[in-house]
Amino acid sequence: MTALLRTAVDRGITFFDTAEVYGPFLNEELVGEALAPFRGQVVIATKFGFNISPNSELTAYQDLRRNNVTPSLRAIAK
Repeated sequence: MTALLRTAVDRGITFFDTAEVYGPFLNEELVGEALAPFRGQVVIATKFGFNISPNSELTAYQDLRRNNVTPSLRAIAK
């Protein structure tokens, strides 16, 4: 995936959309690591506020926003 994302930047793609809930739940970290050399050239968007329950149900709660934004930013910024 790293090579694919870096090739996309080389070809002019500058906006990347990700989310914690995109399996295998490491997507933000993978995108952040792959695009680290291009931090000043790209925009990485993410979504948060989802509760991933053990029974695979996905629910969104407003009160989860604060709990999700910091880990998401840390994952992308690695």
